[in-house]
Amino acid sequence: MAKLIKGRQVLEDAPLEVSVDGTSEGPPQPEVRTHRCGDRVEQIEVVCSCGERIFIKLEYEGEG
Repeated sequence: MAKLIKGRQVLEDAPLEVSVDGTSEGPPQPEVRTHRCGDRVEQIEVVCSCGERIFIKLEYEGEG
């Protein structure tokens, strides 16, 4: 079962960079994309270098 992270525990101060080994050479790196509605992030999408996608849906306290 997935763990829920409270919104107050998440900070978005700068773009997120994902790196496997810290170099630009080697295998392709995964990508992280955010999907927004206005100024609110609704989903985080992780795209593996193999093409597989993982979507993380965000729920905010006090909604729904």
